[in-house]
Amino acid sequence: MGRHVGVPRFLCSRLWPQQRALWAGLGGARGQACLRTNAPRLARGAAPSASSWMRLYSSSPEGELSPMLSQLPDYVAGSTALAEGKFAQALLPLQRATEVAAAYFPAAGAHLELLVCQSAYGRCLWYSGRFQEAASQFEAALKVARELQGQAAAKCRLAESSARINFELGHFEKAEVLAAEAVAIAPPPLLMRVRTLLAAIQGVQSGQVGDHFDAGGETEAIWRVNCLVVKLLGSEPGSSPDLEALKAELGEGSPLARLLGDDSETGEAAALPRGMVRMALRSTTGQLAVAVGAGNWQAGSGCWVRPLLVGALSDFEALQPAGPTLLPFLYRTLSALGVLTGAGGLGPALVTEGLFRSALDHAANQSGAGRQNIWRAQLFLAFAKHLEQGREAENRATEISSLQSQAETALGGNKDLSPQQLRWALVYLPPPEEVRAEDVF
Repeated sequence: MGRHVGVPRFLCSRLWPQQRALWAGLGGARGQACLRTNAPRLARGAAPSASSWMRLYSSSPEGELSPMLSQLPDYVAGSTALAEGKFAQALLPLQRATEVAAAYFPAAGAHLELLVCQSAYGRCLWYSGRFQEAASQFEAALKVARELQGQAAAKCRLAESSARINFELGHFEKAEVLAAEAVAIAPPPLLMRVRTLLAAIQGVQSGQVGDHFDAGGETEAIWRVNCLVVKLLGSEPGSSPDLEALKAELGEGSPLARLLGDDSETGEAAALPRGMVRMALRSTTGQLAVAVGAGNWQAGSGCWVRPLLVGALSDFEALQPAGPTLLPFLYRTLSALGVLTGAGGLGPALVTEGLFRSALDHAANQSGAGRQNIWRAQLFLAFAKHLEQGREAENRATEISSLQSQAETALGGNKDLSPQQLRWALVYLPPPEEVRAEDVF
């Protein structure tokens, strides 16, 4: 890395001024290039376009609704708001639409329309951080779908989404059963996606990596990252991670390095397009490398760990995702950068502490649903460890103790995370999908 360019001024509560200062404070050609490229956009505070929101939150391409759904104003309004990322605005209309559909549609033979309403409402609940309610909607829809003839794609999506949410809730055995059901009935276009889901659930439970399969694109990248998580965070407490596996997957020219690379800089045709999956996988892989202490931070692995994390922040800025299920990627990435910067002496102490403070600000209002308590505990413990290793550790003993106490509370009274919790915290799976119009009409 190049020389530092000064102490940044970013101890405020908003991300984009923080990120601007981060790029400046970290120095180097990449940091300066990021700053020059993004400064105009940061100054404008430009919001993403409507089409960007549609790509982020709508798993259904534009298409005609059934006549019954198109005449249900609450569904039309709610599904439109959901596709635009306006979850609070979408919740009530979708709830009303689902209640109407459940009361009247079965008698009219409109079971498929009911599935569409329930799954859209479930997806909105998911993005709102209401995971248990989301699981109830998807499972209710799956129960209806099982009684219908055909409709393999709809059944597969509903089983997959039910499994995905149960995984988030830590109901691993139930999630595995549902994922296996999805695999058993999956039509060819969905098979690799649901196999990736099942492999991830089994890997978190067993600590064992399943057989490789070629999927391509985002699904391939998700499978490779999750395999790395399981491989490096094995089932034996205190076991040494296989750092060679990490280097093999992320070394120059490797498949995963190409998939997570920035095609605008490298020209690699295989690079994933900018989107939630690329952002999430860059963040996850960088966090994993930091968690296992991969090599010397100022040389070797540090040369690719930092770009992954900064790239994830850049993707987050461009996408500006909303909702409590997506915000954790921000504070988790900032925390990993804090560990990386502090451990390698790559920035002034104020930069390192600023990264942790920024992460704490963004984690402050999280509900604790799903895996969020684990993520918050990891943040508290990482910051406490950083302070313990600092020159002012004795003077900051009270703050260190408070962070450790918050971590223990988040973990339900435990002071450490089990290997299974570590794997669960880092495995990435895409959000649940609602039933698509082309699946059923």
